[in-house]
Amino acid sequence: MKIMSIFANKEPGMGNFIKQQEERKDAKERDRLRRDKIAGYFFNVLSK
Repeated sequence: MKIMSIFANKEPGMGNFIKQQEERKDAKERDRLRRDKIAGYFFNVLSK
């Protein structure tokens, strides 16, 4: 029973994997938006 109490508070292994996948996906989306915004600024500077 002691072993069960150690693992009772932790997420299952796949839960951590899914959470990491979501965090990576969010980071990629933020990077894409950041690049698009920078490209827009650069385009505006060149078009003036």
